[in-house]
Amino acid sequence: MIVNAGGNLQAAIDAARPGDTIDLEAGATFSGNYVLPATAGTAPITLRTAGTLPPGLVALDAPLATVRTPNSTPALRTYGNAARWTCDGVRFAAGSSQGDIVALGDGVTADAAQLPRSLTIERCLVQADATAKNGIVINCADTTIRHCRITGIKLQGVESHAIVGYNGPGPFLIEDNCLEAGSIGILIGGAAPAVPGLIPSDIVVQRNTITRPLALRQQTGWAIKNLFELKNAQRVTIRGNVFEHNWPDGQAGFAIVFTVRANSANAPWSTVRDVLFECNTIRHVAMGFNILGIDDAAPSQPMERVTIRNTLVYDLDRVNWKGPTGQMGSGIFAGISGAPRYLTIERSTVVGAVTGNICNFSGQPIPGLVITRNLLQKVITPYQTYGMNGDAVGEGNPAFARYAPPVAGYPDFVCTDNVLAGCTPATYSTQPNNHFPTVATLTANYVDPAADNYRLVPASPYTGLGVDHDALEAARVPPVTPVPPTPSTPAEIIIAVAEEQLALCAAIGGDVSPQDAGRGAIISYRDALLAVIAPTPQTHHHHHHHGHVCPPS
Repeated sequence: MIVNAGGNLQAAIDAARPGDTIDLEAGATFSGNYVLPATAGTAPITLRTAGTLPPGLVALDAPLATVRTPNSTPALRTYGNAARWTCDGVRFAAGSSQGDIVALGDGVTADAAQLPRSLTIERCLVQADATAKNGIVINCADTTIRHCRITGIKLQGVESHAIVGYNGPGPFLIEDNCLEAGSIGILIGGAAPAVPGLIPSDIVVQRNTITRPLALRQQTGWAIKNLFELKNAQRVTIRGNVFEHNWPDGQAGFAIVFTVRANSANAPWSTVRDVLFECNTIRHVAMGFNILGIDDAAPSQPMERVTIRNTLVYDLDRVNWKGPTGQMGSGIFAGISGAPRYLTIERSTVVGAVTGNICNFSGQPIPGLVITRNLLQKVITPYQTYGMNGDAVGEGNPAFARYAPPVAGYPDFVCTDNVLAGCTPATYSTQPNNHFPTVATLTANYVDPAADNYRLVPASPYTGLGVDHDALEAARVPPVTPVPPTPSTPAEIIIAVAEEQLALCAAIGGDVSPQDAGRGAIISYRDALLAVIAPTPQTHHHHHHHGHVCPPS
């Protein structure tokens, strides 16, 4: 189905049947509030811009069709348990919205079976010219957001989010996106779910850049909070992301927030548990992690089994990252309260010119806490700081005695094999095998801090501690999974894949006979595949240069 500029997009959406594709004219704008209905069948329906887009992250100036809301109602929303819709290569836009741009599900449906599911938003731009509260709302099941850009999301005096969900069970896959928002990049939880017992679950957030325009630091009122927040979530993997640009404004300035919040008296099952935060980079921020193990304002379940591993934090700096009116964060790496169970912080490297305390412990004893193999620093100018500090008791041994004593049924506190640069060994004598160089000595062990290269020099005595940079870099790279054409693939795709392989073959150079053999094999394979799906091999196509062709979803 083709919808050109001026065409009736809603009529096309309503008429679409499983397996259909709705092609929107490139560059056309469809103004309105469009609704994806529930449909029978199992094949997806695809809404896309006509033509071919390059694979990967969508470009800001890509020649997309635009679906634009003229008001504060979403440009696109689901109705009931709409399922198996894919949006590929569409711009969803708002001008001065007070609401959501794309809403998948809602916050009031109490029957999980009536939530939308099996939805994909791919290579889309979600864009507010002036304001919007939310980019994409994910109160749904089984949803993927991939290769998208979300930008311009901000609202004066109101918490805004690039992606937010609190009434959807998951699973969610959020990968290879560039996300910008005023208040929070991604928030899971944040309002009491309407579905009884619901905990958003089975969430993978990988290889995204979650950032914020620096222009917002010159203005007040945008309610800047954090870059990533979990309030009610379980079985979450956050891997290979870059989180950047956070300062105190609507919150203290923590970049990453794991805080159990039921957000009402009616969701006592709320929890944050089984979270793996690994191989991420956090940079250009005023503060690091805020970890709250239980809701201090409403009934909830305790946080359990959160692991922060192989995380690089640099330019953690309370002076560099002041808020718009000069508010200063604490520069702390991790604030830990509310007795999270089995919290592990390992193999992380944390640097900055004006950091604060390494950690601050408060509240009840923290059972099963492990802090090991990290490269951490205590910077005491221009502000006095206290290393691993305990509320009201001070640094090191007294903090450990008060906040990490033995707790029946849990393994004992582990704080070993860390570099605690600038700290005093005697203050940490109850925990063995830590290292206490000066901050200058630790800094001299990094290859090139001025160029943000925090690998250790080859002869460093701290080799094996802190970030494994090879693993960190590998986690940023999408896996390459070549999909060989199958007999059911359309002829155009077989031809395009063959063209790509022939071009690679031609680019090898050197002796021509292996090239010719390779070309012959590719052409034979192509023609054999074409013969299966069409009575006559379409060999005349092989002179056309298609460039990159993306198979339809």
